[in-house]
Amino acid sequence: MGYIVGIDVGSYEIKASLFEGSLGRYAFQKNISCIVLDGEEPLIVRQSQAKQKLIDMLPKDSRCFTAYPAEALSIKSLSLPFDDQTKVDQTLPFYIEDQIPFDIEDVVLANRIVNIAEGETELFLSVIPKEKLAAFLERNKEMDIDAEILPVDADVLSNSSHIHYEVILDIGHTRTLCVLCLEGKAILIRVLSRGMDSIIKNLAVQFPVKNPVSYLQNTELMAPNVLVEEDDAESTPDALIVQEFQKWSTGIRQLLISFEDQLDIEIQQVQICGGGSRIHGVEEYLHADLGVPVYQMMITETNETLNHFGLSYWIGQCAIGNTHGRELNLRTGEFSYKGNLERLGVLLKGAVLASVVLLGLGFAWFGAQYYQLNDERTQKNTELFSLFSEIMPEYPIPDDPDMVISLINTEKEEIQIQLESFERIFPSEPPILSKLKAFSEHLPSHSEARIDVSEMKFSKNSINVKAETDQFEQATSIVQGLKKYPLFAQAQKSDEKNVAKGVRFNIVIPLTQKKEEEN
Repeated sequence: MGYIVGIDVGSYEIKASLFEGSLGRYAFQKNISCIVLDGEEPLIVRQSQAKQKLIDMLPKDSRCFTAYPAEALSIKSLSLPFDDQTKVDQTLPFYIEDQIPFDIEDVVLANRIVNIAEGETELFLSVIPKEKLAAFLERNKEMDIDAEILPVDADVLSNSSHIHYEVILDIGHTRTLCVLCLEGKAILIRVLSRGMDSIIKNLAVQFPVKNPVSYLQNTELMAPNVLVEEDDAESTPDALIVQEFQKWSTGIRQLLISFEDQLDIEIQQVQICGGGSRIHGVEEYLHADLGVPVYQMMITETNETLNHFGLSYWIGQCAIGNTHGRELNLRTGEFSYKGNLERLGVLLKGAVLASVVLLGLGFAWFGAQYYQLNDERTQKNTELFSLFSEIMPEYPIPDDPDMVISLINTEKEEIQIQLESFERIFPSEPPILSKLKAFSEHLPSHSEARIDVSEMKFSKNSINVKAETDQFEQATSIVQGLKKYPLFAQAQKSDEKNVAKGVRFNIVIPLTQKKEEEN
């Protein structure tokens, strides 16, 4: 058994979701996390330290997967003036070159076809500088994370959606991912550069709260229509939290309105995950403020809330192949996965070294084997010539073994032709079986006429049947049905009599006429 692990690298916490299994069948097991410690070092360094600590907690046979942050690349929709999807990769660089502030040779393009209409192809496109992607992959590789795929975090979250026009909010520490989904796929992605960190920092500065994160999560949010004045915000920690949360919620509401205006749609519901989804009463608050139903993201297997493990869970699901499979994959072109090739290279180097060491012994062994095989070949040829003279005495014995094999194959083909001719003359199906099959196929259906055959005799000149049915008319129908088959055209019924369960009668089918026709 092995483990597939989805890892979400956050600003406050590193999360991991473990899936256990083998041979392509994996099941969710558990979630674990590791806090990113405060310090004077850059955030990326502290994140790497926490990530390494979390990886050390994983089982030894774990394969780790992660996702690229949407806020660190450009995502856009693009329409191409043709409907031949085979031309997309060839023409895309020319269409996008004037729309990005980079040389086209310096970026990686990953795309997904959203829709193909007559004369038009709609794309969902990500653009990232090669330098940034190379640095990201190198940092992961230093921690033995070298996965076959590298999706975009916001795009992966879209797999949790199952209805038209649903928005997924990943409420993080320093940012909020907003993903508009259609049929389980992202069609618009925006990153709001505001998370719960601003609330936590203000809370820690203005009030002596020991653990601002826990305090925020346990705060009961007021309804969004309850206004908090600036003076009130300074009076209590709860008032400050509500005021800051209202600012964040206003940004979300404006963003959702822009989605609806841009595509002329109505958003059906909102699904939330991330650390901010753990705040007490956040669903009710957002439902009242946004005017649409708001739900927590759930674990598919157990229907438990995912909260801050939402992204890591769906990265893991993507890694085990349990998603729609059309996520943007940044491991393309020169950044395609080469892990198997590298391992193969190591094996080849070892094989070459072993070959050099054994080369001398190999030559000696080859010489001995060569002479032995020559002797065996001569002996086998002698046996072949002897066998040829026994099975084909009419031919002179050739000197060349290849000629012997050629003559045998020719003889085999001639025999095969004779067998096929014989099969055409003598059919494989016995005559009695064919007559029985014809008798069964030309009886009326059981719903039209019941027939119970108690005795059936075959002779050279006739077929005699004793049977029962329900009525005299059905007996007539049975005989008439048999007469439709040319061989049974002379069928007649006789000895009809009433019995306890219906009518008993005999059927006589003369075969003399058919025999004369065959003669």
